[in-house]
Amino acid sequence: SQSRYGGMDLQKLFIQGHITTAYPNLNIYQFLKNLLEVLKGLELLLKNGFVHRDIKMDNILYNGEKIILIDFGLLTTVEEVFKRTNLELYYENDPFYYPNEMFLFSALLLKKEITDTNIHKFLKSLATFIAFHKNKFSQTPEYLKEIERLNNYLSAKSKAYNSYFKATYNKETTPLFEMNELTLNIAKRFDIYQIGIVIYELIITMITIYNPTEIKKIPLGIFQLLREMLEPNPFERIDITGVINKYSRLFP
Repeated sequence: SQSRYGGMDLQKLFIQGHITTAYPNLNIYQFLKNLLEVLKGLELLLKNGFVHRDIKMDNILYNGEKIILIDFGLLTTVEEVFKRTNLELYYENDPFYYPNEMFLFSALLLKKEITDTNIHKFLKSLATFIAFHKNKFSQTPEYLKEIERLNNYLSAKSKAYNSYFKATYNKETTPLFEMNELTLNIAKRFDIYQIGIVIYELIITMITIYNPTEIKKIPLGIFQLLREMLEPNPFERIDITGVINKYSRLFP
């Protein structure tokens, strides 16, 4: 069904597989290139001091021409990202889409147990999906190799960051409510992680839907950029200007 905004969300199109009937002649390279407009939209939000905080496949529409980001219900200012009222949100909801550090900070400040974190849940789900579609992934071995390299990096780096976090912060320290340059920089990288997960999900599902000739039009350099966008250590995550510069070079 078409959304009231026009178009269908990416969850229905790609995860549920309606893309081939809705848009049988889709050019996947051009589709990914068009995502640059969403990235520029996020940059505009940030320049005005806002963070979307709810970027996921369900909240991005495609109408055959444009890719549209919707649902600004969780829009907040950069300064309010760490407000206590927001912390339950990061701890409980849509774990795949919330950056690892948000889960950690939330668990700490809500005095909850730090359990299996978001990125690990995402990587486990990804591994199951890839195993289920192993015949398709074996047809594009260079992409599978990059995916495995990226997943290994994210897994190892997140374990290292989680250990660092547990050693550095404890329940008695709550400096995060004092908004400073440090916490503002983390807040500004919130949406970058979320759109990174969306792009990664798109590429993974495209491999299961399209033939290898089409897939090989996707530049392998996208995986290096995804590593920087999904970087588990928020202090090392790429900023939005860097994402746009690199993405536009990958999809000229």
